[in-house]
Amino acid sequence: MKNLLIFSLFPLLIITLTGCDVGPNPFVNNPDLTGSIAGFWDGLLNGVFLPFNLLVSLFDNTVSIYNVYNNGNLYNLGFVLGAAMTLGGSSSSMTTSKKKVN
Repeated sequence: MKNLLIFSLFPLLIITLTGCDVGPNPFVNNPDLTGSIAGFWDGLLNGVFLPFNLLVSLFDNTVSIYNVYNNGNLYNLGFVLGAAMTLGGSSSSMTTSKKKVN
């Protein structure tokens, strides 16, 4: 019975994982309508404002949480660092200290 369950869930897992496949961004190093390309600092700000932009983007189709007209890896680094600063990063689990009881 356990093997049948695993065998039937495996195709569902494969379909789900292939839906998460990433692809190339065709707009890297191409300017937007204003002629600018987002760099590290724009990515950092977009990452910091990620929760707010996500909330607004749910109700307004003209707002995006990620700028596709970017310079590539530096924008991505800034975006991830900004999101980590806002969302807590990995240090949020280490903020509580345990008191030693005698």
